Amino acid sequence: MNILAIDSHSPSGSIAIAQDGEIKFLSYLNIQGTHSSKLMKMIDQALQNCDLQVQDLQQIVLSIGPGSFTGIRIGLATAKGLAFPHSIPLLPVCSLQMRAATFANLGKNIISFSDAKTKEIYAAVYDQNLNPLIQPNCYKIGDFFSKISGEFIITGDNYEIIKEFATHLKLTFADSAQKLPLSSYLLTMAKPDLKFDFDSLCNLEPMYLRKSQAEIVWEKKNK
Repeated sequence: MNILAIDSHSPSGSIAIAQDGEIKFLSYLNIQGTHSSKLMKMIDQALQNCDLQVQDLQQIVLSIGPGSFTGIRIGLATAKGLAFPHSIPLLPVCSLQMRAATFANLGKNIISFSDAKTKEIYAAVYDQNLNPLIQPNCYKIGDFFSKISGEFIITGDNYEIIKEFATHLKLTFADSAQKLPLSSYLLTMAKPDLKFDFDSLCNLEPMYLRKSQAEIVWEKKNK
């Protein structure tokens, strides 16, 4: 089974391919720019290195957000563009769950977060089997950490913004390598029995979890 994994929810981008359960290709690029000019090139490189065509894929796994509004849109549009012509099943995965997957099966609950700016974070809590204990959402930083107590592994993209709110917790922090959002972890969530569903794919939307900053500013100006 050939599976393509795509992540573009952050300023970085990552592509991975598994064949018969074994990772054959993994790339990570800290783009710091638009994914539109890089993502398809990365996918083409991945397919070429694995001697595959798009039509050889049996599944695509995609990080659907939350994260960068532009990156998520580009990732979803790219995945749909590959999936529709060849009836390839597409599995959406929350980007917070993808980040947490680095620490699955280690016997601890996992806090996964990313900076949503304006003193907010996208965050969720998962058990070691990646079942959500606190559902993904956009939270005021203090409100989120006031909900939880105990011992956790924590992974995120900006520890400085949360430290003052998490002093009551016993935290094991992911290091700089462990917290990289690698698409290879999406491959661990693939579902071999997933079927192509035209209607579901048509209706699939990004997991934004909040309005964009542009929408917030516009609403404030037009109240």
